[in-house]
Amino acid sequence: MEKLIIAGYLSACAAFLTAVLSIVKLVVEKENKTSEFRQQWTNSVREGISDLVAKLNNATSLINYQARLSSIISKLENRLQKEKSDIYEKRLDVFQATVSRVREEISENRHGLFKAFSLCQLHFKQDEEKFKLIESIFDEIMDLNKEVLNRGAASEEKRELNEGAKTKNYDKSQDIVKISRQILKSEWERVKKGEQAFITTKKLSAYGGAIMLIILLGLGYLSYKFSLRTINDSDTITKRVDAHINTVNLIRENNKCWELANVQNKKYKFNRCTGVLEPIE
Repeated sequence: MEKLIIAGYLSACAAFLTAVLSIVKLVVEKENKTSEFRQQWTNSVREGISDLVAKLNNATSLINYQARLSSIISKLENRLQKEKSDIYEKRLDVFQATVSRVREEISENRHGLFKAFSLCQLHFKQDEEKFKLIESIFDEIMDLNKEVLNRGAASEEKRELNEGAKTKNYDKSQDIVKISRQILKSEWERVKKGEQAFITTKKLSAYGGAIMLIILLGLGYLSYKFSLRTINDSDTITKRVDAHINTVNLIRENNKCWELANVQNKKYKFNRCTGVLEPIE
């Protein structure tokens, strides 16, 4: 019985240590992986959003610049129609070359802009509400730039409208930055807390460890009680055996208990106290 109790006690100790170690290992590995993957995801999203905002602002600036150049070219062409001048022709050539270069930059920037936007899309789920706000702002900026490109800047009124659109686009790009900060913060808080499966596993491990601790303490208490009783019983038995041996020795040493006896014409020593019958040689 005592060996079974000790074996159960040791098994409970092993189970308790296993539960504790599993919790520690689970938490450490999960947190390390979370920190590693979250850092990579955060850096990638941050780079994607910053690249998107930079290209949006660059597109706004280039389109407004092209509108102003187109307005200047239109004015120069009107003057050349009225008055032939080498100075106007040289200026016209310079501005036309500049417009061609700006258009090439707009084309290159447009390709990079949609690439950056697609990269940002791939970081989020299709039904992500917060990223839908970024998509709507992106569409608004593109629509305003298209209006500026179609309107031109031939008059003072149009130039003012273009400047207002430019300011709006810059403000809207900052709104993208604000929304992105909220997304990054909320995602970080969610991952830091852990997924539902991780939370459930952690709770079950904690409950299992608590149960095994209770069992461990109970078995330890029972083992202690049985050990005390075993020691007391052993002492009692030892005392009884010693008393019996002493009694027998005392009886044997008592000569008053011995007497002679004849059995079938043979002489024997008979001890009345112990019932021992010994032959006499």
